[in-house]
Amino acid sequence: MRRLVLSAAFAATAGIAAATPEDRDAQPINPPVPSYPIEAAMMNMPGACFVRFDVDVEGLPVNITATCTDAIFCSESKRAISRVFFAPKIVDGEPVMRTDVVYPLEYQLQVWDPELQRNVPKATRADAEQLPCEPVAVS
Repeated sequence: MRRLVLSAAFAATAGIAAATPEDRDAQPINPPVPSYPIEAAMMNMPGACFVRFDVDVEGLPVNITATCTDAIFCSESKRAISRVFFAPKIVDGEPVMRTDVVYPLEYQLQVWDPELQRNVPKATRADAEQLPCEPVAVS
């Protein structure tokens, strides 16, 4: 039996240095919820993407680009990030644009291990090359 599992982690490319107590970096309010692309699942294909974007003063992701191990994951990764809401970055008590945020997404198939009695990740190449995605309209 196979299960589809997605994992995501928030990573920022710049360091966080709070100058005053009211300063804070942009924080996701709801995590991205990507769907495993059907074609990739049918081919038992795992994948990974680094989705890069900015967070505007209203907490919306803009300027979304993705670099993925396979183009099959690009559209879904960008769509998932486009639906995330953020608490905007605050500097001196005012919301400001947060640039160059990177959110890694991993698409991992899992298989049932009868010995362990649990799902375990299917073996993948950790060193798989990541390629830039073609521009795709996100709705």
